[in-house]
Amino acid sequence: VEVIASTIAGKGEFSPYDFFTVEEVPRVPPAVESVARNSPTDIYISWNLLNGNDLRGILVDYIVKYSESRVNCSYTINEETQATVNGYITLQNLNPQSAYCIQVAAATSVGA
Repeated sequence: VEVIASTIAGKGEFSPYDFFTVEEVPRVPPAVESVARNSPTDIYISWNLLNGNDLRGILVDYIVKYSESRVNCSYTINEETQATVNGYITLQNLNPQSAYCIQVAAATSVGA
């Protein structure tokens, strides 16, 4: 923003003023790109990094929530949460032969 004073004699010089808008929670969640089993107990997950328009602030973390799923993520047990600033994570020590519900969210200082 720049402010200028003007009189009959003419316009003065611009006085610059810098300001920042407040952060908001991200507009959308990251889109998961790939999921791969590294072993019977480890899963690698990667996602697209959010850009400034969708992030709406400064990235604090990507939050990954996961839990064993019984019926299409409507009933879960043993929920865990991990955080990373990268666009990927490896979830380790999972139960073999089990279904998992995995959610990825981006967080600014306001929240996810």
